[in-house]
Amino acid sequence: QARGRAPGPGIAPASAAHQAVPLCPAAVEEFGLEARQVDAQRAGKAFVMGDQLTIADIALGSIMYRYHTMPVERASHPNVEAWYQRLVARPAYKDHVMVDWQGMKVPGA
Repeated sequence: QARGRAPGPGIAPASAAHQAVPLCPAAVEEFGLEARQVDAQRAGKAFVMGDQLTIADIALGSIMYRYHTMPVERASHPNVEAWYQRLVARPAYKDHVMVDWQGMKVPGA
């Protein structure tokens, strides 16, 4: 899926009912706690499983992209941030993960 294109087959934009769900502060807080744990696990590792990029980086990286593009306050997680910047520097990550997801965004979130 290239930037700016519609979702692929079988992936529909969020319905109006789904878009009406407010951002859940408890979920954002819980994710922040998970990010703290991931940060501790990233110490001394370039990628999720070590020194090589794996599918685990892509799976977690897609979630982190959404997290980094939401208007929420985020605590500092230096190891996660360094890992995320390594992903952002990769052209394939930019082309296939960092895509416009605004059609799925909850209005006002």
